[in-house]
Amino acid sequence: MTWSFARINNRLAEIFFEKKKGKIQFIGHCYVKKSEYKTKKEQRWIKEDTKRFNLTYKNHVYKDGKHLYEQIEPDYWKPKNIKALSSSALK
Repeated sequence: MTWSFARINNRLAEIFFEKKKGKIQFIGHCYVKKSEYKTKKEQRWIKEDTKRFNLTYKNHVYKDGKHLYEQIEPDYWKPKNIKALSSSALK
């Protein structure tokens, strides 16, 4: 999973995505405040990333003017083959 800063609906946010087979798959985002990031390096990342990523988000779809990206549920959030334990195994 990769993350970056972006402008989503004209608000500063962190976006989380994966690159698979040359395609970007968005996992989600969270809105943040610029004042939370105090170092010069973080301020530079915000400035550079928001120039590249200016998105709109509505109904689980991200748009950047040219492309549409649907929000996905990553594989590691899905439960694997979990078998229920019997009550005798718990004793």
